Formats: sequence, C-alpha cells, structure tokens
Amino acid sequence: MSLSTIVLREPDPAGPAQPPPARRPIILLAVAASPLEGDRVRATLAASPLTNLVHSVTGVREMSDYLLRRGRYSILARSRLPGIILLDEEALHNGARAALDSLREHRAIGETPLLLLTADGVPEAPIPEGWPVRSFVRKPLTFEGLMEAVLRLAPFRLERLDINP
Repeated sequence: MSLSTIVLREPDPAGPAQPPPARRPIILLAVAASPLEGDRVRATLAASPLTNLVHSVTGVREMSDYLLRRGRYSILARSRLPGIILLDEEALHNGARAALDSLREHRAIGETPLLLLTADGVPEAPIPEGWPVRSFVRKPLTFEGLMEAVLRLAPFRLERLDINP
C-alpha cells in the first residue's frame, strides 16, 4: 500500500523552459471571518494530503499585521511571505476593504494570489479593480475545491509524493 501527499511548490522564476530547480513549498495563509471558521479551514487542510504549512489569522486587520510583520508577528520578520492567501469573503466587512487597499501598495504582498472563499462560488459584491483576486472557492472549503482553484493559478507546481511503507 502506498500513501500519497501533495505539495504546492513555488513557481520557477526562470520560466517553464528551464529545468526545474528545487523549489520550496509555499506557505498558505488562511484569513477567516471568525475563529470557528479558521478552525474549519485548518481541520479541512489537516485532513487532506496537502503537506504545506498553513498559517491562520482572523480578520483582515490581523492579516495586515501578519503580512507586514507587525505586533506579535514581528518575530516572523525574516520569514517568507505566503504564496497563496485564502480569504473568507465574510472577513471583508467593517473597514477591511481599506486595509486590503493599503496592502496592495506593498509589492511583494500585492502580487500574492488571493483565493476568495465565497458562499456561492461568486463574490457578493464586485471586486475592486487592482485586487489580486485570482479565483473563487465555494464554502465550505474542501480539499478538492482548493486544488481546483489552485490549479487555475498557472505558476504553481503541484507535486504528488508517494510514500511506500
């Protein structure tokens, strides 16, 4: 019997024509509207074959602190930023749109692909121009739904690792 795990790796900066170097696994950042929603996302991903590191925050303000390495996240100052942000659409209330607009000004953060978790698979409100929303994922999050959305993000490489006991 063989077990499989899946790793999402960084895109190849040299382009697809070059031989693939060893790429680091990406970090996923899950931004939930509430701690309970965050627990659900973490549980879904923990039960999946995905082995990437997943960080979770509640709300866009905490996401801003995490991405800008402020407050309790200052200890991460030398750490890599996430490769994909999973943002619960419900977290976009109460001034969160302004916080997202300010994050766009930071080049490394503003270019990070954003996957919007929505109730119906489409956003409730129009997405402001310039936001890096690359795809939508229907809630509740499933591993299959996440992989389908990630595979639409061209530069990421998905690797299946088979483990033979």
